[in-house]
Amino acid sequence: VGLPSAGANLNMASFIISGTAYEQFSIKSASISVQEADTGMYYDTLTSTFSSPSGSPKWITAAVAGFGPNYTWSVTAPVLKDNKNYNLQVTAMDLAGNVLTPPTPTVIRYDITPPVSNPTVPANNGFIKNLASLSGTAADINSNPSGVLATQAKIQRVNDSQYWNGSTWGSETWLAASPVALGNWTKNTQLPPSDNVTGLQDGLAYTVQTRAYDVAGNTEPVPMAGNTFTFDVSSPTVFVTKPLNTLRFNTLTQVTGTAADAFNVNFPQVRIYDLAVFKYWMDGSGSCGATTLPGWVYTDCPAYPEVWNVAMDSSSVVGS
Repeated sequence: VGLPSAGANLNMASFIISGTAYEQFSIKSASISVQEADTGMYYDTLTSTFSSPSGSPKWITAAVAGFGPNYTWSVTAPVLKDNKNYNLQVTAMDLAGNVLTPPTPTVIRYDITPPVSNPTVPANNGFIKNLASLSGTAADINSNPSGVLATQAKIQRVNDSQYWNGSTWGSETWLAASPVALGNWTKNTQLPPSDNVTGLQDGLAYTVQTRAYDVAGNTEPVPMAGNTFTFDVSSPTVFVTKPLNTLRFNTLTQVTGTAADAFNVNFPQVRIYDLAVFKYWMDGSGSCGATTLPGWVYTDCPAYPEVWNVAMDSSSVVGS
């Protein structure tokens, strides 16, 4: 058997099984058998089903061409089932009635189910200020799959439906990602720069979609919805409303203020510094260095001097 080759992964609805034969004088006939590897059943041309039990092969007559001593033969393969391995064997007979003992079977896999994939980074509905890489998952979900061969990704700018082609925005373009390893893939080349000029632009939304294809040649036909993210390089603004600058207090029970951003604001962080003793206030419990929290911490605290306290009891709405 020449085609398909041993170990081949096939997805064609119809294909030809072919090969060569050598006979010094003349070949009378060539035939093949097709066996389901898992059930052991052979294809029977009389019923057009895999119904002949193991040990009772049924032979399909092949067309023979050429002249001695080298011949070729071919036959249309029967309809195969997804997710199965098949054993192909060939035999031949010469004019003298000598029959070739079938050699070791050629084993093939039939796989017509496409793989599935999806991005995971950037996260859907997320906000980023730098796009260093894309990553996601891909899987060939059959119980006997040929396996995911590769994954591709495309990045669409939502406002004008333009796609990144690796160097500029234009028509739809699929970009190759890294090979899949343990169901995961990454891409860190050919991405739009986070420059707010030619690549990603502040305030705009982008959608990442992916597709995978397997060893048998099946391509994911309809990509999943993908992940949409917003590029945000505009800093939020904050203002302290209490205590106001330059005022003096003999007690301070609360620090309050406002924060605003075009898209979203996480709870602000507040830092309070004692100018006289060079210490920062740290909220919380336990201890940092020699200081029991909450309390004023010094250089023996590992966090010093980046000591920030998360503002609590805050309210947040879109844009503020």
